[in-house]
Amino acid sequence: MSDFQKFLRTFPEKRERIPSWRFVYLNALRAEGVENMTRAVGAAEDAMFQRLQEIAGQPDDLQERAQLQAASDELLKIKIEKLGWPNPAV
Repeated sequence: MSDFQKFLRTFPEKRERIPSWRFVYLNALRAEGVENMTRAVGAAEDAMFQRLQEIAGQPDDLQERAQLQAASDELLKIKIEKLGWPNPAV
């Protein structure tokens, strides 16, 4: 389990609404099989993009932006390592 996955399992002391993108993201991490994984990764990316649009211009959401970036990095690793996509950094 990655550090980010562990982070997602911890909840702040004060009850906050958990953004739905996190549930979709965790589903992508658990997906098995190329077809299911591809679909789940796409759904997670869509949910994350939608959330980024919702919080655009809100300076209070720096922590969630960092979480979204870390999740995006994890999805890229899945696409490269498990789905065989080319690595854009190479």
